[in-house]
Amino acid sequence: MKKKKSTLFNNWFIGVISGLIIPIPGVYIFYLTQDVSYDFSQFLNLAIKYNLFSQILSVGVIANLLIFFLFLNTNNYKSAKGVILATFIYAIITLIIKYLI
Repeated sequence: MKKKKSTLFNNWFIGVISGLIIPIPGVYIFYLTQDVSYDFSQFLNLAIKYNLFSQILSVGVIANLLIFFLFLNTNNYKSAKGVILATFIYAIITLIIKYLI
């Protein structure tokens, strides 16, 4: 008997939501790797003040690679497409922050 493939996680909506959420811990992990003596909110405020937030956000989006390859390896191609869409959303947000704000 052939197993039916689970389609619970194989939709673009799950991919977009996970692709929008995963960079947040990615930014926090970037903060933890820095040798700073202030808390996370001060770190973000200084990044905004010195126009570094778009670069930090870009580093956080690298975490989307993990979820993207996880979806690819589990044959959840629609979810992987959703992660790509979320990454493009972050790219647009990054460009807006960098050049318009």
